[in-house]
Amino acid sequence: MATAYDLATVKERIGSWAGDPRIHGEARAAVATLLREGTEGVEALLIKRAERLGDPWSGHVAFPGGKREPGESLLLTAIRETREEVGIRVEDAALVTRLKDVEARTNGILVAHFVFGLDDAAAGSPSLATSAEVDSTLWVSLSALARREGAGTFVYRTGAGSIELPCFHVGPHVLWGMTYRMTMNLLEALDRPT
Repeated sequence: MATAYDLATVKERIGSWAGDPRIHGEARAAVATLLREGTEGVEALLIKRAERLGDPWSGHVAFPGGKREPGESLLLTAIRETREEVGIRVEDAALVTRLKDVEARTNGILVAHFVFGLDDAAAGSPSLATSAEVDSTLWVSLSALARREGAGTFVYRTGAGSIELPCFHVGPHVLWGMTYRMTMNLLEALDRPT
């Protein structure tokens, strides 16, 4: 995986991933991985969440997303949260696939993970319109993640002590926890034999 991925190849490889229907449960939240063609291949959008009391993911690096509203499909949750948090309007047609749902270890919430491929117009916007929930945004190369650039460990401190968890160091940010697991699911789907 030393070469850069192009968006068409990524969409084809991930989009053709059928997955196991048992991987989806009763998710109560959804996130969106937005993919665009970057200068060195496909990039994925990450956000650094703003520091907020009561937010179990306060200050974490994450994909845009949030809790499902009553009567809303999980796909619509991912689309709405993306628009609200970063100002990008993704369309249903941009959906590439839904990956494995991931359970949050802090509170047990099951989170649906959708992947969207952005066209040049949506991806090329010079600035994102972030909400107060978002401190900053960053586009990360899928090829760099696949090569395990920045891979390491993160020490998570709990009331009972601390544990070392796998992570990616992305510039000044640390991608760990649930978002790390979602990223690994994305890379697994991309790297599976065709």
